[in-house]
Amino acid sequence: MIDSTQARPALRWQPNRVGLLFSLILIPFLLWLGNWQLQRAEEKRSIVALHADNQAAPRVELNTLSDSTGLQYRRVIVAGQFRASPAFVIDNKVRHGRPGYEIAQVFVPSDGSPALLVNRGWLAAPLDRRQLPELQPVVGTVRIHGVLYRRLSGGLQLDDRVAPPLAALQRVGWLDVARVADWLDEPLFSYQLRLERDSPAALETGWPVVAIYPQKHTGYAVQWFIMAAVLVVLTLIANSNFAAWFKARRQN
Repeated sequence: MIDSTQARPALRWQPNRVGLLFSLILIPFLLWLGNWQLQRAEEKRSIVALHADNQAAPRVELNTLSDSTGLQYRRVIVAGQFRASPAFVIDNKVRHGRPGYEIAQVFVPSDGSPALLVNRGWLAAPLDRRQLPELQPVVGTVRIHGVLYRRLSGGLQLDDRVAPPLAALQRVGWLDVARVADWLDEPLFSYQLRLERDSPAALETGWPVVAIYPQKHTGYAVQWFIMAAVLVVLTLIANSNFAAWFKARRQN
Protein backbone atom coordinates (compact mmCIF):
# COMPACT_ATOMS: atom_id res chain seq x y z
CA MET A 1 0.00 0.00 0.00
CA ILE A 2 1.29 3.51 -0.91
CA ASP A 3 1.43 6.01 1.91
CA SER A 4 -0.80 8.94 0.86
CA THR A 5 1.45 11.41 2.62
CA GLN A 6 4.41 10.19 0.54
CA ALA A 7 2.40 10.37 -2.73
CA ARG A 8 1.42 13.97 -2.14
CA PRO A 9 3.61 16.24 -4.33
CA ALA A 10 5.68 18.90 -2.65
CA LEU A 11 4.95 22.53 -3.37
CA ARG A 12 7.64 23.70 -5.79
CA TRP A 13 8.39 27.19 -7.04
CA GLN A 14 8.78 27.37 -10.84
CA PRO A 15 9.13 31.08 -11.63
CA ASN A 16 8.06 32.52 -14.95
CA ARG A 17 10.15 35.68 -15.11
CA VAL A 18 7.93 37.65 -17.46
CA GLY A 19 4.71 36.75 -15.65
CA LEU A 20 6.29 37.32 -12.26
CA LEU A 21 7.58 40.75 -13.26
CA PHE A 22 4.14 41.67 -14.59
CA SER A 23 2.52 40.63 -11.30
CA LEU A 24 5.10 42.44 -9.15
CA ILE A 25 4.26 45.64 -11.01
CA LEU A 26 0.49 45.24 -11.26
CA ILE A 27 -0.34 43.94 -7.76
CA PRO A 28 1.07 47.01 -5.91
CA PHE A 29 -0.70 49.24 -8.44
CA LEU A 30 -4.04 47.53 -7.77
CA LEU A 31 -3.50 47.88 -4.03
CA TRP A 32 -2.66 51.57 -4.50
CA LEU A 33 -5.88 52.08 -6.48
CA GLY A 34 -7.88 50.42 -3.69
CA ASN A 35 -6.30 52.61 -1.02
CA TRP A 36 -6.82 55.70 -3.19
CA GLN A 37 -10.52 54.90 -3.49
CA LEU A 38 -10.75 54.49 0.30
CA GLN A 39 -9.14 57.91 0.72
CA ARG A 40 -11.61 59.40 -1.77
CA ALA A 41 -14.46 57.80 0.17
CA GLU A 42 -13.22 59.45 3.38
CA GLU A 43 -12.92 62.83 1.62
CA LYS A 44 -16.48 62.51 0.30
CA ARG A 45 -17.76 61.57 3.78
CA SER A 46 -16.20 64.76 5.13
CA ILE A 47 -17.84 66.83 2.37
CA VAL A 48 -21.25 65.25 2.95
CA ALA A 49 -20.95 65.79 6.72
CA LEU A 50 -19.96 69.45 6.23
CA HIS A 51 -22.91 69.93 3.87
CA ALA A 52 -25.32 68.44 6.43
CA ASP A 53 -23.95 70.59 9.27
CA ASN A 54 -24.01 73.88 7.36
CA GLN A 55 -27.39 73.17 5.79
CA ALA A 56 -28.81 72.60 9.27
CA ALA A 57 -27.53 76.00 10.43
CA PRO A 58 -30.02 78.89 10.18
CA ARG A 59 -29.82 81.20 7.19
CA VAL A 60 -27.88 84.38 8.02
CA GLU A 61 -27.09 87.71 6.42
CA LEU A 62 -23.94 87.44 4.35
CA ASN A 63 -22.36 90.51 5.96
CA THR A 64 -22.36 88.74 9.35
CA LEU A 65 -19.84 86.20 8.05
CA SER A 66 -16.16 86.78 7.49
CA ASP A 67 -14.71 85.75 4.14
CA SER A 68 -12.88 82.69 5.46
CA THR A 69 -12.74 78.93 5.24
CA GLY A 70 -15.49 76.70 6.60
CA LEU A 71 -18.38 78.47 4.85
CA GLN A 72 -18.91 75.80 2.20
CA TYR A 73 -22.68 75.09 1.84
CA ARG A 74 -23.63 77.78 4.37
CA ARG A 75 -27.09 79.25 3.71
CA VAL A 76 -27.08 83.05 3.46
CA ILE A 77 -29.21 85.98 2.34
CA VAL A 78 -27.98 89.24 0.82
CA ALA A 79 -29.57 92.36 -0.69
CA GLY A 80 -28.18 94.19 -3.68
CA GLN A 81 -28.23 94.43 -7.45
CA PHE A 82 -27.08 92.24 -10.32
CA ARG A 83 -24.69 93.69 -12.85
CA ALA A 84 -26.25 93.31 -16.26
CA SER A 85 -22.92 92.53 -17.88
CA PRO A 86 -20.90 90.57 -18.20
CA ALA A 87 -23.22 87.58 -17.70
CA PHE A 88 -21.51 84.21 -17.93
CA VAL A 89 -22.98 81.26 -19.80
CA ILE A 90 -21.28 78.11 -18.48
CA ASP A 91 -21.36 75.55 -21.26
CA ASN A 92 -21.89 71.76 -21.25
CA LYS A 93 -24.26 71.49 -18.28
CA VAL A 94 -26.57 68.53 -18.84
CA ARG A 95 -29.80 67.99 -16.90
CA HIS A 96 -32.69 65.63 -17.58
CA GLY A 97 -30.65 64.30 -20.50
CA ARG A 98 -30.72 67.71 -22.18
CA PRO A 99 -27.73 69.95 -22.89
CA GLY A 100 -27.84 73.37 -21.33
CA TYR A 101 -26.05 76.16 -19.54
CA GLU A 102 -25.63 77.55 -16.06
CA ILE A 103 -25.94 81.32 -15.77
CA ALA A 104 -23.67 83.33 -13.47
CA GLN A 105 -23.58 87.06 -12.81
CA VAL A 106 -21.78 89.43 -10.49
CA PHE A 107 -23.93 90.70 -7.62
CA VAL A 108 -23.15 93.94 -5.75
CA PRO A 109 -24.43 94.00 -2.12
CA SER A 110 -26.21 97.18 -1.00
CA ASP A 111 -24.17 97.40 2.22
CA GLY A 112 -20.88 97.98 0.41
CA SER A 113 -19.55 94.46 0.96
CA PRO A 114 -17.36 92.95 -1.78
CA ALA A 115 -19.21 91.86 -4.89
CA LEU A 116 -19.84 88.15 -5.27
CA LEU A 117 -20.37 85.73 -8.11
CA VAL A 118 -23.91 84.32 -8.20
CA ASN A 119 -24.86 81.14 -10.03
CA ARG A 120 -28.54 81.58 -10.90
CA GLY A 121 -29.02 78.02 -12.11
CA TRP A 122 -29.64 76.07 -15.30
CA LEU A 123 -31.27 76.83 -18.65
CA ALA A 124 -31.86 74.42 -21.51
CA ALA A 125 -29.77 75.15 -24.60
CA PRO A 126 -31.45 76.21 -27.85
CA LEU A 127 -31.46 73.67 -30.68
CA ASP A 128 -28.79 75.73 -32.40
CA ARG A 129 -25.84 75.52 -30.02
CA ARG A 130 -24.29 78.57 -31.64
CA GLN A 131 -27.19 80.61 -30.25
CA LEU A 132 -26.92 81.66 -26.61
CA PRO A 133 -30.02 81.73 -24.39
CA GLU A 134 -31.99 84.92 -23.86
CA LEU A 135 -31.82 86.15 -20.27
CA GLN A 136 -34.53 88.06 -18.50
CA PRO A 137 -32.80 91.00 -16.78
CA VAL A 138 -33.08 91.33 -13.02
CA VAL A 139 -33.66 95.02 -12.40
CA GLY A 140 -33.35 96.93 -9.14
CA THR A 141 -32.51 95.85 -5.62
CA VAL A 142 -33.43 92.29 -4.68
CA ARG A 143 -32.88 90.08 -1.65
CA ILE A 144 -31.51 86.78 -2.84
CA HIS A 145 -30.69 83.69 -0.84
CA GLY A 146 -28.71 80.57 -1.53
CA VAL A 147 -25.77 78.40 -0.57
CA LEU A 148 -22.13 79.46 -0.50
CA TYR A 149 -19.93 77.25 -2.62
CA ARG A 150 -16.24 77.05 -3.44
CA ARG A 151 -15.21 74.82 -6.33
CA LEU A 152 -13.72 71.58 -5.06
CA SER A 153 -10.16 70.71 -5.98
CA GLY A 154 -9.45 68.15 -8.66
CA GLY A 155 -10.96 67.59 -12.05
CA LEU A 156 -9.67 68.57 -15.46
CA GLN A 157 -10.34 72.11 -16.65
CA LEU A 158 -9.94 72.48 -20.40
CA ASP A 159 -8.68 75.74 -21.81
CA ASP A 160 -11.67 77.57 -23.32
CA ARG A 161 -9.41 80.46 -24.39
CA VAL A 162 -11.62 83.10 -22.80
CA ALA A 163 -9.83 86.34 -21.99
CA PRO A 164 -10.75 90.05 -21.70
CA PRO A 165 -12.35 91.95 -23.21
CA LEU A 166 -15.48 89.97 -22.33
CA ALA A 167 -18.74 89.99 -24.23
CA ALA A 168 -21.92 91.16 -22.51
CA LEU A 169 -23.07 87.52 -22.63
CA GLN A 170 -19.89 85.47 -22.37
CA ARG A 171 -19.79 81.72 -23.03
CA VAL A 172 -17.22 79.92 -20.84
CA GLY A 173 -16.19 76.33 -20.40
CA TRP A 174 -15.70 76.59 -16.65
CA LEU A 175 -15.91 79.27 -14.00
CA ASP A 176 -14.78 80.03 -10.48
CA VAL A 177 -14.46 83.16 -8.36
CA ALA A 178 -10.71 83.59 -8.86
CA ARG A 179 -11.08 83.49 -12.63
CA VAL A 180 -13.82 86.14 -12.68
CA ALA A 181 -11.92 88.36 -10.24
CA ASP A 182 -8.89 88.19 -12.52
CA TRP A 183 -10.94 89.06 -15.59
CA LEU A 184 -12.67 92.00 -13.87
CA ASP A 185 -9.52 93.06 -12.00
CA GLU A 186 -11.42 93.53 -8.74
CA PRO A 187 -11.68 91.60 -5.47
CA LEU A 188 -14.68 89.31 -5.07
CA PHE A 189 -16.05 87.37 -2.11
CA SER A 190 -14.12 84.10 -2.20
CA TYR A 191 -17.24 81.91 -2.36
CA GLN A 192 -19.81 82.00 -5.10
CA LEU A 193 -23.49 81.92 -4.21
CA ARG A 194 -25.67 79.19 -5.68
CA LEU A 195 -29.27 80.36 -5.57
CA GLU A 196 -31.95 78.25 -3.92
CA ARG A 197 -35.10 77.34 -5.83
CA ASP A 198 -37.41 79.94 -4.21
CA SER A 199 -34.92 82.83 -4.39
CA PRO A 200 -35.59 85.85 -6.61
CA ALA A 201 -33.67 85.56 -9.93
CA ALA A 202 -33.34 81.78 -9.57
CA LEU A 203 -33.54 79.59 -12.66
CA GLU A 204 -33.57 75.80 -12.35
CA THR A 205 -31.39 75.16 -9.31
CA GLY A 206 -30.21 72.19 -7.29
CA TRP A 207 -26.72 70.67 -7.41
CA PRO A 208 -25.46 67.30 -6.15
CA VAL A 209 -23.27 67.55 -3.07
CA VAL A 210 -20.67 65.27 -4.66
CA ALA A 211 -20.54 63.59 -8.06
CA ILE A 212 -19.71 60.19 -6.54
CA TYR A 213 -20.87 59.28 -3.03
CA PRO A 214 -18.64 57.51 -0.45
CA GLN A 215 -20.38 54.14 -0.81
CA LYS A 216 -19.47 53.93 -4.49
CA HIS A 217 -15.82 54.77 -3.79
CA THR A 218 -15.78 51.99 -1.18
CA GLY A 219 -17.29 49.59 -3.72
CA TYR A 220 -14.58 50.53 -6.23
CA ALA A 221 -11.93 49.91 -3.55
CA VAL A 222 -13.30 46.43 -2.87
CA GLN A 223 -13.17 45.65 -6.60
CA TRP A 224 -9.51 46.69 -6.84
CA PHE A 225 -8.59 44.63 -3.76
CA ILE A 226 -10.41 41.58 -5.17
CA MET A 227 -8.54 41.95 -8.46
CA ALA A 228 -5.25 42.12 -6.54
CA ALA A 229 -6.13 38.97 -4.57
CA VAL A 230 -7.10 37.10 -7.75
CA LEU A 231 -3.84 38.14 -9.40
CA VAL A 232 -1.89 36.85 -6.38
CA VAL A 233 -3.57 33.45 -6.75
CA LEU A 234 -3.00 33.39 -10.52
CA THR A 235 0.64 34.33 -10.01
CA LEU A 236 1.05 31.49 -7.52
CA ILE A 237 -0.51 29.04 -9.95
CA ALA A 238 1.54 30.26 -12.93
CA ASN A 239 4.84 30.16 -11.06
CA SER A 240 4.52 26.91 -9.09
CA ASN A 241 2.80 23.53 -9.02
CA PHE A 242 0.26 24.99 -6.61
CA ALA A 243 -2.74 23.63 -8.57
CA ALA A 244 -1.48 20.02 -8.48
CA TRP A 245 -0.35 20.36 -4.87
CA PHE A 246 -3.71 21.78 -3.78
CA LYS A 247 -5.66 19.10 -5.70
CA ALA A 248 -3.63 16.34 -4.06
CA ARG A 249 -4.09 17.91 -0.65
CA ARG A 250 -7.87 18.05 -1.18
CA GLN A 251 -7.96 14.39 -2.25
CA ASN A 252 -5.96 13.23 0.77
